[in-house]
Amino acid sequence: MANGLDDVVAAETVLSDVDGLGGRLTIRGHSLPELAGRWRYPQVARLLLDGFFDDLPGDAELAGAIGRARVEVFQRLQPIFPTLAALDVYS
Repeated sequence: MANGLDDVVAAETVLSDVDGLGGRLTIRGHSLPELAGRWRYPQVARLLLDGFFDDLPGDAELAGAIGRARVEVFQRLQPIFPTLAALDVYS
């Protein structure tokens, strides 16, 4: 009987590849160090979404849509911020 999850495939994806032993994460052919701190959020979003949607907007339009969505989410969550701030998250 084998212990742990070695050689167990939990899911297959075209998005990423995890090399746990080597300590490497590859996302759509790009290493994580290549993406982190070098690519802007909209660029990574496009990288992840490409191939799943036929009508992705251009770079500027996608960046604008992401920005508007962030503002909307913040506005919708703002009423619960006082409740969240009062939570004791360390107990």
